[in-house]
Amino acid sequence: MAGQPALAAEDVTESPHVVVAVRLRPLNDAELSEGNKKVVTPDGKKLVFSYKGQEHGFKFDHVLGDAANQLVVFEQLGKPQVEKAFDGYNSTIFAYGQTGSGKTFTMLNVRGLPQDIGLIPRISEALFKQLAETSRSKTTSRFLVQCSFLEIYNEVIYDLLVPRGRDSKGKGLEIREQKGLGVYVKDLTEEVVADAGQLNRLIHEGFAQRTTSATAMNDASSRSHCVFTICLHYQDTADSSRNTISKLHLVDLAGSEKSGSDERKQAKENANINKSLSALGNVINALSSAGTARRKAFVPYRDSKLTRVLQESFSGNAFCTMIATVSPAEVNSEETFSTLQYAKRAKTIRVAATRNQESKQREELQKEVEELRKLVLEASSTEELEARHKAEIEALEAFMKDTWEDKQRLSKEHEEQRETARKEVERANEQRLTEQQRRLDALRKLGDLGVTLQSFVALGTSRGECCRTWPERLASLLRIPQQLLSRHHGVRLYRDGAMADIRELLKQAAIQGSEGATSSLLLSQAAEKLKLMATEVPVLQETEKSYKGQLCAVRAEIGITLKEAQEAEQVDVEALALLQLVDTQLGHHYATTSEQFVNEVASLEMDLSQVVLRLESADDQLRGLATELRALEALPKVTSGELLPRPLGLASCDFPDEGLSASSNQQLAAAARLHQSLLTAGWCPATSSREEFLEVDLGHARGDAKVVTAFALQGRLPATGNWQQTRSLLQLVLADEALTGADARTFLRPPVRCVYEVAVALCKKVGWHHLQPAATDGVKDYSNLTKEQKLDFLSRLISETSALPKMGTVPGAVAGLESDDEVVQPLQLTAQDILAGRNCAETNRLLQLLACRALGLGEAAQWIGRWRLQYQVSGGDWQFYDGDFEGNSFEDKVHIIQLPKPLRADKLRIYPEEWHTRPALRLEVFVLEDELAPPEMCQLLEAHVSVLQRTLNEWKAHLEAGMRQHELAERKELAELGQLQRQLQEAGQSGI
Repeated sequence: MAGQPALAAEDVTESPHVVVAVRLRPLNDAELSEGNKKVVTPDGKKLVFSYKGQEHGFKFDHVLGDAANQLVVFEQLGKPQVEKAFDGYNSTIFAYGQTGSGKTFTMLNVRGLPQDIGLIPRISEALFKQLAETSRSKTTSRFLVQCSFLEIYNEVIYDLLVPRGRDSKGKGLEIREQKGLGVYVKDLTEEVVADAGQLNRLIHEGFAQRTTSATAMNDASSRSHCVFTICLHYQDTADSSRNTISKLHLVDLAGSEKSGSDERKQAKENANINKSLSALGNVINALSSAGTARRKAFVPYRDSKLTRVLQESFSGNAFCTMIATVSPAEVNSEETFSTLQYAKRAKTIRVAATRNQESKQREELQKEVEELRKLVLEASSTEELEARHKAEIEALEAFMKDTWEDKQRLSKEHEEQRETARKEVERANEQRLTEQQRRLDALRKLGDLGVTLQSFVALGTSRGECCRTWPERLASLLRIPQQLLSRHHGVRLYRDGAMADIRELLKQAAIQGSEGATSSLLLSQAAEKLKLMATEVPVLQETEKSYKGQLCAVRAEIGITLKEAQEAEQVDVEALALLQLVDTQLGHHYATTSEQFVNEVASLEMDLSQVVLRLESADDQLRGLATELRALEALPKVTSGELLPRPLGLASCDFPDEGLSASSNQQLAAAARLHQSLLTAGWCPATSSREEFLEVDLGHARGDAKVVTAFALQGRLPATGNWQQTRSLLQLVLADEALTGADARTFLRPPVRCVYEVAVALCKKVGWHHLQPAATDGVKDYSNLTKEQKLDFLSRLISETSALPKMGTVPGAVAGLESDDEVVQPLQLTAQDILAGRNCAETNRLLQLLACRALGLGEAAQWIGRWRLQYQVSGGDWQFYDGDFEGNSFEDKVHIIQLPKPLRADKLRIYPEEWHTRPALRLEVFVLEDELAPPEMCQLLEAHVSVLQRTLNEWKAHLEAGMRQHELAERKELAELGQLQRQLQEAGQSGI
């Protein structure tokens, strides 16, 4: 066509068939890294496909090789449809193919460089360009352009030009069919568009609302079918018989993907995609067989919303073009063959398109209205049918009366509504941010860590971010202070009881002027209560120590979560602010509870001044006890709590690698980070010796953090299965050229060729030459290996790795920590899993186990049972901290060690004393900015109780000894008196 619409002699034009184009995309990075070869070769309008050892030839209307750019696609497929639209014909272009084959890129790409823009935006530009040229060449030509944009997701139709907030989730639009109007979507927004810029803006807005998600084949796969429709109204002011209405449907289908490579959990979504694509396949099959059938075949358009919407595109009044997008890679052969067969059947469908004259359409609509009125007047018509027919009449008459001005006015209203909706969204976002800040301010003012933690957990749970267990453990820990206060209350009862007995003792002694049996009973009762008190005080002290240690461990995990939140691709500002507030309030919480504990213990102190005075007035033995009690009274009192140490940053990776070094295996020192699975997932020395050490240079820490208060230790699990560990571990074993083209993320879903080549290289390092594959030239022949050969090699490799021998006793290890049954956990993996890209964690563990065997670092769990601490201050001599410390009992459990006294140092060294299998550790160090003496309140109270208990016992013993002596003296006096009386009696008798 040259410039303007022109009526041909006939109104009906028949195209032999659906126009089918095949587009081949280039091999992607994953396919190249696997060594995939191309199995599809284009040749003009033909292509040759090699599948299962056979070559299959296909012929289509267009074959676009991987060199064909987006402009070529538009020139061959899009431009002819624009011309047909100006001639008054309906057209449809739809893209079909496997996920990741390039459908959305071909049809709807609106991002990236101008040369990468897709077919729909290019058609929009061309349409308005042609419209301007036609209007200039013929002044009687007027045009009105409308557009609509819908998606079919889970068999529900959504309007993409309506903000999703206003289009309730799950409440979709309805499909209707009306003679004269055909199949249409009721209440679908049709916007009047003034220029290409406005049209492209609507495309962008709709595209942003489309449902996408990551699949095994594509990180941003379209999970809904979408239909973008451009309606072109042409009006000739000089000749109304030339007026036409045409529609151009541009369809991007959701991708097909074989179930074996699908790792997503959204089963409902997958089922609906497969159902609709299967229904589309059934429609194509029925239509392709209609030409050879003797009688008209039934076409199941109503089996899905997709086929119902596209009904007229295949069998109605429209030209139709199908773009089959395929991957040329061998790994996708099955899907590619299915797509090509699909396209081959579609090519046999015959279509007919009729020029859509406005006058004819109005005549048909008027005729339909008259027929409906007759039905309304029929006596047999029920009230329900009558009401329905009247509604249909009203809808048809409204459509016929609808002028361009009405459409423009309605479109303007829609635009105003969208603008209002955009402003509402902006206001809602501002209100949301204001509300977030208000909540944060309220939480800061409240200062309640429990409430802040609940807010964070609720936010994380709703957004799927709170994946760690530390919030639950912290919530549990926050209940410990109340338990401690209850224990304090019990101790106070013992204290009060003992002091009541002592006061009663002193009172009776003052009244009676002497001490007797009652005093002894009171002393015995007081001593017994102090004994019970003495058993509770160490429990209090140990509970508080454990509480502090667990809070330190949680704070280290909070540091890791903070780091991950700050480095996330999409930072959640509210979650990050809450997390930072949790960390801050945790420090304040411990300082407050520590102060509370100090006050509680201080309240348990006993006023012993009267006891001291009483003892000082006694003999020398009791005066010595009085001196001891007075010395305790003179000791300085603890008046404040302590601060919660902060992690040095090993676990969160804030502490630099340069600050970590070792006596051997220096390259592994940076892996000695709590909770991390870096490199070898922990440091272990080259030899199992007590002379080996890990060194931490505190000079690399942020701020003046050189006061060490505690350590957190974990063991080492050499092969974690974590994909982030694999490449760095392999680099220690293999040269960089063996890992060419493989970055860290390659192992998130390891390509088959990568696994194969790395495994072959590791087998050579390990010495498993009997596992070498059957290929004649090793790795170079990977592309020539059959599937059976790959399966055989991988199966033998998995079996051999799972049967790694038991770990023997390493010289220098402590026998008590050895396990006779220490074996590597068998791999839960099959060769087919590797080929299909499933069970990637176990594939990573396979490579990690082989790397650990090649490095000679052991494959089983390892940890340190006891260790020593050495430190250096200001470049002076290295000194050992007094005593050694308990270590781990399992490889993954965190063990907290609190130093009896804070240590100011510049450098630290950890020396293993005892270990399991071999020395290995992951570490976090806890520090304070200023050196603060730990509050020894419990030790002071324990000393008071101990001395007082001993005093009372000795006082009782002294009292009872005095009582016995007094009793003996009385007995002696009575005996002497009796003897004297007898002598007097005898003398009296003899005198008589």
